[in-house]
Amino acid sequence: MTRLIQTERPYNERKKILVAIKLTLRDFEEKRALNQQTRDHAAFVCLALLTLSASIDSTVEPWEKRGYWVKADRFRNEWAWTGRLGVQLREAILQEKWDEILQINKCIAEKLVDIKAPLNNRFGSLWEGAWQKLE
Repeated sequence: MTRLIQTERPYNERKKILVAIKLTLRDFEEKRALNQQTRDHAAFVCLALLTLSASIDSTVEPWEKRGYWVKADRFRNEWAWTGRLGVQLREAILQEKWDEILQINKCIAEKLVDIKAPLNNRFGSLWEGAWQKLE
């Protein structure tokens, strides 16, 4: 079996996911009616947050091997919100508590204030089918 070489750095991957979340939240805010597309939006944001949370350990693993414990702990604390909000959002989506989903989305949007997203969505509809993946 050959060794897989990952050419994409974790930072770049996280940044792409954060931009995708910001674009999805922007599109979600424009929708007023609860339909399949808004469900897909919410599910995509949840799955993206859980993906970010899962990537934390792989990011800090090399630091811990070198003994950079403080740096690893700071990074974990800095990104802990992704797992916490991802789990809260997942529970709210599965119970269809849309008021709670809106509140969580506002918290997420506050975390993403510094993320610069293009005005035009060049990623496409990444959220399509996310509802089925979440269930």
